Amino acid sequence: MEIPDDIVMSLAVLAKLPTPAFKATVNAAADKLLASGAGDNGDDFLGSKAVANVDPIQLKASFGAATVTFVEASKSNQTVEGLSSFLEELSLEEDKQKHFCAKFEENREKFRVLLRRTGFALPHVTDVDWKLEYYMKSNQLEKVNEPHFTLQFATEDNLGETDQVQLTCSLAQMQDLVSKLKDASKRLELLKETN
Repeated sequence: MEIPDDIVMSLAVLAKLPTPAFKATVNAAADKLLASGAGDNGDDFLGSKAVANVDPIQLKASFGAATVTFVEASKSNQTVEGLSSFLEELSLEEDKQKHFCAKFEENREKFRVLLRRTGFALPHVTDVDWKLEYYMKSNQLEKVNEPHFTLQFATEDNLGETDQVQLTCSLAQMQDLVSKLKDASKRLELLKETN
């Protein structure tokens, strides 16, 4: 998992909270992630009895850290064991680890669905079909004699929905496209060699 250093520091603050406040914060983070109201920032849990004696600034930092940890663990498809190891490295008490991991396991699929739904991934190409057409003349011109390529790309977005994108290009445009794809392929090969 890629957790920024400031979030790791906030997780240390979360770890030091009393157990009832810890559980209330973790529960609120999971609930707010899955809540339908996207503008809700989790302020209402500050009024609960479990967190009444805790500094609101520490609670907000802890709430944010728990939220980021749920998102990052879901994004990297972390196992409960992996998440537990990460929390153990932060010196989190065993009962707090178990509660955090149980909340994650309970909502893992919901978090992943939420990530897929709110992701910014562009559709990716899954298939390409092409055909070459040769225009000899048109309605306006007696003699054209130009090849045209018709490309049809099958795409899939982050929700699994497919679409078809079609474009037509001249010989020069097709040569430019092929050249750029060859360049991208070479760069990919160089990247593979360096890793």
